[in-house]
Amino acid sequence: MRREITTGAVLAAGALLVAGCSSSVSTSDLEAEISAGIEEQTGEAPASLECPDSLDAEVGATVSCTFVDSLDTEYRVEARAAEVDGNDVDFEWEVAEIVTYGAADLELDLSRITGFDATEVSCESELQNTADASVRCVVSPDDDEEFAAVATVEADGEVYWSLDDDE
Repeated sequence: MRREITTGAVLAAGALLVAGCSSSVSTSDLEAEISAGIEEQTGEAPASLECPDSLDAEVGATVSCTFVDSLDTEYRVEARAAEVDGNDVDFEWEVAEIVTYGAADLELDLSRITGFDATEVSCESELQNTADASVRCVVSPDDDEEFAAVATVEADGEVYWSLDDDE
């Protein structure tokens, strides 16, 4: 699979000033800081990013966020308050895991494997990043020829492709 985003490693750190009497970093500040970091790392801003909760201004506090890239792949991001000094909160964040592989991401991956244009590949849906999850994709390079492949997430977390014999 195409991966410009590395999971499992701390990608960036942020420093924010907590306003007034607040004891947390707001969701909007977290989202802005993480979004800027993702764009700096990959050259592309997330299509969307959401942090449902603020980050408590207390060392070790954590919050989970999600973002979606331009190919509709969804990632889980973990942010952790690393240092708090008065109103200054230093935090780290990492892309913890891929939640779902977007259909567009799968189509691009299969087009690279087969050598066919991505416009000739169609996947039924996104692929959940859970063991044994699978999705069927069809490659239609012209009106007379068509074959199908199945993307499956194996126990090791990797996506594997196989030809679909039901075609």
